[in-house]
Amino acid sequence: MEYLISIFGKEKFKIFYSSLKEDFKTNFLDMFNITLASANKKFIKYINSIGNNDVISNIIKSELEERNLLK
Repeated sequence: MEYLISIFGKEKFKIFYSSLKEDFKTNFLDMFNITLASANKKFIKYINSIGNNDVISNIIKSELEERNLLK
């Protein structure tokens, strides 16, 4: 969430969060004008740029895969 807020702003994130629909991917695209897959790639690039460890990366990847958000 912090990443989305820092990129898109608090107000836009609040609108997104308060208007979530069943189709998360479509809602994400409509609000942020970027696909979830593209945002995920940018997030991973961001994480890699600030440094991380394998444990944190694997936790994030597992969570996203579990929720079918990686494709």
